[in-house]
Amino acid sequence: MIASFVLWVIVLIDAVQREFESDNDRLVWVLIILFTGWIGAAIYYLKFMKKSSK
Repeated sequence: MIASFVLWVIVLIDAVQREFESDNDRLVWVLIILFTGWIGAAIYYLKFMKKSSK
């Protein structure tokens, strides 16, 4: 439970700071992460953060 909260916070911070093509993309991802909790955070992590670590 604590690990999922930590992942959620890290992903939320990354979504706010990441450069997207438009500000609307950022807003959409932040809202997805906020309203879907750890599921949205996991999707964001797999889509963006995992690619950038390679």
